[in-house]
Amino acid sequence: MKAIRVGVIGVGSLGQHHARVFAELAGARLVGVADVDRARAAVIAGRHGCRAVTDYHELLTDVDAVSVVTPTLLHHAIARTCLAAGLHVLVEKPMTATVEEARDLVAAASDRGVTLQVGHIERTSSGSMRPFARRRVRSRSPPSLNAGAGPPSPPAGRMWTWCWI
Repeated sequence: MKAIRVGVIGVGSLGQHHARVFAELAGARLVGVADVDRARAAVIAGRHGCRAVTDYHELLTDVDAVSVVTPTLLHHAIARTCLAAGLHVLVEKPMTATVEEARDLVAAASDRGVTLQVGHIERTSSGSMRPFARRRVRSRSPPSLNAGAGPPSPPAGRMWTWCWI
């Protein structure tokens, strides 16, 4: 089986883990990382033996898929560009800053026939689940995804619509 060529856009505290996982993942080849911080990109690229760039556009012709792990306000523009280039996209949560932007990405992925996936890695980490566990112990009721601080999660059907194309 041919390895999927992957790039990671944004290699800060969470993006560095995307790069590590892709570098270790059978069936994937980490081609490069992009970050506006040239030194940071160089450190992560050196750690995993791939290319470092400061402009993610430089990776688009060399990869089959990307992880977008940048600040949320940049997700839409970057993911849209990658989808338009025919790349499969994993975008970290939250998917976008607005529902309209999310719908636009879903439509773009569908139009291009590529996969758009939203990463929910932290959804079940011990830190994010702690409020649910406390509530369940006190009430003896099943945990609710809306038990923690912040806005409620979208209905499950909607989430899957956004996650899988």
